[in-house]
Amino acid sequence: MRLFPTLLSLSVIAQFATGEPPPTIELPANPKLEILDPTVVQNCSTVAVAGRVKRIIPWADTSWDHIELTLLDENGSAIVDVATDYSPRPIPRAYRSAYEPSSRFEVRIKGITKRVYAVRIACFPGSVSESRALNFDIWVKR
Repeated sequence: MRLFPTLLSLSVIAQFATGEPPPTIELPANPKLEILDPTVVQNCSTVAVAGRVKRIIPWADTSWDHIELTLLDENGSAIVDVATDYSPRPIPRAYRSAYEPSSRFEVRIKGITKRVYAVRIACFPGSVSESRALNFDIWVKR
């Protein structure tokens, strides 16, 4: 699983070489969770989105939220919406420590035929699915 961040970094370098700006990232405010280090890369028909999630208040109650990703075109219209869980779930607690634990998410969405201009990454209450894989490929069928 450590190979994905390395490949994602290489894709970012390759994307800058093509001359197209990377998609912008929209992070709507959430009172409980914060998205850290979001990364979005579009390479041909695949969009890779990754990041970390942490509690805004470290001693707050356990949160079983999920991430919703919306890929947007140049007009701000949704190309596709994807919901995914983060791992580990729930976000670990930091007991009497300066360490602020976080969880992570990684999604590769394949079959995108339009250029993605923006990606909205938002947190919502509830779990997507306990049986669904956390790191997976999604094929968009049109």
